[in-house]
Amino acid sequence: MTQVNFPREAIGAGGVPLGQKIGSKKSTQGSLVALKRGMMLTVATALCLLGFTSLFPQILTDQSDRAIIDAPVTLVTAPIAGEVTALHMAAGTPVKPDAPIAEIGNATIDRSTLIMLEGHLNDAEHDLRAILARQATDDGYLAQLKSDIDRATQILVTRDANAVADLQDQVGAAQAGLNERQGLVTRQEGLVAKKIFAPTTLGPVVQQMHAAEYQKQSIATKLQQKQSELESAKKGVFVGDDAHDLTALIQKRHDVEIDRQRLEIERVQASATVDSLRQQYDTESNRLTQLKEATIAAPAHGEVLSLDASVGRHLMVGDELARLTDCNAAFVVAIFSYRQGSNLAVGSRVSIDAGPDGNVPGTVTEILPKTSEKTDQNFALPFPQTERRELYVIVRPDAPIVRASTANTGGQCDIGRWVSVSRANNWVAGLSNGLHAAAADVANALVDPWGNRTAAASAH
Repeated sequence: MTQVNFPREAIGAGGVPLGQKIGSKKSTQGSLVALKRGMMLTVATALCLLGFTSLFPQILTDQSDRAIIDAPVTLVTAPIAGEVTALHMAAGTPVKPDAPIAEIGNATIDRSTLIMLEGHLNDAEHDLRAILARQATDDGYLAQLKSDIDRATQILVTRDANAVADLQDQVGAAQAGLNERQGLVTRQEGLVAKKIFAPTTLGPVVQQMHAAEYQKQSIATKLQQKQSELESAKKGVFVGDDAHDLTALIQKRHDVEIDRQRLEIERVQASATVDSLRQQYDTESNRLTQLKEATIAAPAHGEVLSLDASVGRHLMVGDELARLTDCNAAFVVAIFSYRQGSNLAVGSRVSIDAGPDGNVPGTVTEILPKTSEKTDQNFALPFPQTERRELYVIVRPDAPIVRASTANTGGQCDIGRWVSVSRANNWVAGLSNGLHAAAADVANALVDPWGNRTAAASAH
C-alpha cells in the first residue's frame, strides 16, 4: 500500500487538515444565508397576507372596514346668561337624569322692569284701598239712613193710624148728626102735612140735613185717603204731605246706593288691575330669580361626551355647555359601495368585527345615500366622507360596544372606534378575517423583545 505523506504546513492546529476547516466555514455561511432568506420570505408572506386580506373582502364579499362607532348626542345649553361658578362633571362621567352638571350665576341683572311694575302695583293698591274706604263710608251712611227711614216710617205709620182712628170717630159723629137732621126733617114734614107749620119752615131743616150729609161724606173721604196712605206706608210707599221728610231720606238713600254700585264697579276693576300687576310682578320676580342663578341638570341617562365650558367662563343664553350621549344607543356607521349595498336591506343581519373584543351581531336599521351637516350635529361624530357611488349603512349592535373598564375611566362609550362590518354567516369574510389576524400575529412575532425588527428585516 502506498503511504501518502501530507506536508506539515497542510495540517492545521489540533491535527485537523486545513481543507476540512475551510469546508466547515463555507457550510456555516450557507446556513446563515438560508436563514436570512427564510425570514425574508416569511416577512414578505405576512405582508402579502395583510394586503391580500385587506383587499380580498372588499372585492369578493359584502364587508366594510370603513365603519365607525357613533351615537346620538344631547346638547346641554345655558338657560341663562352668566358665569360658570361650578362644574360637577367631567368628560367621560356617567350621569343619571336630573344629576347636576354645572352651576351658572349672574350678578348683573336688569331690574328696571321689576321696579316699574312695583311702582304701578303700589299705585293700584293705593287706589283700591281708597275705593274700599269710600265703600265703607257709604255702607255706614246707608246703615244710618236705613235706621232713620225705619224710625220715620214707624212714626208716620203711627200718626196715620191715629188719624184714621180720629177720622173714623168723626165719621161716626157726622153720621149721628145726619141721622138727627133726617129725624127733624121727617118730623117737620109731618107737622107741615098737618098744617101746624107753614111749608116755608121745612126748607131750613132740609138744608141743615144736607149740610150734615155733606160733612159726613167729606170726613169719610178723608178717612179713605188716610187709610190708603196708611196701607201704602206699611208697604214702603209714602205719599202725602206728611211723608215729605221721609221721602227725602229715601231719595238720599237711593243716591247713596247708586254711588255704592258705582264704587263696586270701580273696586272690581281696581282689583283686577291689582291682580294683573301682582301676577306680572311675581312673574318678573321669578324670572329674575331664575336669571340670577341656575343649576343645569342632565336631561336623560347617559355619559358626558365633552364639556365646552370652564369655571369662570361667561356664557350667553343658548351657548353649548356640554354634550351627552347614551352608550346604549350607540350604532355603527359603515360605508359600502352601491354594489355591496344592493345585497343589504333594513333588517339585514350583519356581524361587527370589534377586534380584540370579538364579533358582535347587529341589524341594519337605515341605508342612507348621503347625509348633511345639520344631520351630523345630532351625533357625537360626523359621518365619514363617502366616495363616488358609496352609501351609508346604519347598524344597531345587539349589545353596546363599550370601552374596557379600567380603574381610571370605568365603562365608557367607545365612540370613534373603527370596526369592520360584514354580512352575517359570510364564510369568505370570516376566512379573510382569520387570515388577517394570523398575518398580524406573524408580523408581531417578527419583533424581538427589545422592540427592534429581526436581523433579516434590518438587513433588508
